[in-house]
Amino acid sequence: MKIELKKIKHARNMSEETNAFTADIYVEGEYCGYAKNEGWGGCTNYRAHAKKVLWTKDGYSDADRAKLDRAKALLKKAEDWAKSLPPTETSFKNPDGTAWMMDEDLETVIDEMVQDDLIWQDFKKDCRAGVVVLTDAKLGVIRYKRGMQEWQKQKWIASAEKMENTKVLNNLPKEEVLNIIKK
Repeated sequence: MKIELKKIKHARNMSEETNAFTADIYVEGEYCGYAKNEGWGGCTNYRAHAKKVLWTKDGYSDADRAKLDRAKALLKKAEDWAKSLPPTETSFKNPDGTAWMMDEDLETVIDEMVQDDLIWQDFKKDCRAGVVVLTDAKLGVIRYKRGMQEWQKQKWIASAEKMENTKVLNNLPKEEVLNIIKK
């Protein structure tokens, strides 16, 4: 199932215990609602919504009601899919020493997508500032000199790729970068 968040707006200054954000939810490429978290440690809320639906004193028109029903059905499909995912191992331990497993739901899927977006934004910012390298399981940034041209930056990246035990992340695809950073 393809679930996407678009128009993600982070409010880092409001994020106290959880990520404060708003985002549009798309299921199978179709808009079906929005999600938000106020950043105070509470749950991520999501709700079915349809674009250009008008509420009047007489209620919704039949066409608008159909749009809302479609959005609700897509969101329900996404919820069912998320609940079918295997539990995630956490860093917490049970009293017997085994890892505590957390059941998946659409809220946790959305939260993970938002966290991935934050990681990706930070990574792209680091890429603009220098060469991002992974050396002996540690991430680092070799900072560019101020005013460097793009061709000079590419030379730095090529030089870093020749270093032993070093992997340059600047030109890797998003999914690969996220897997490396989240390890």
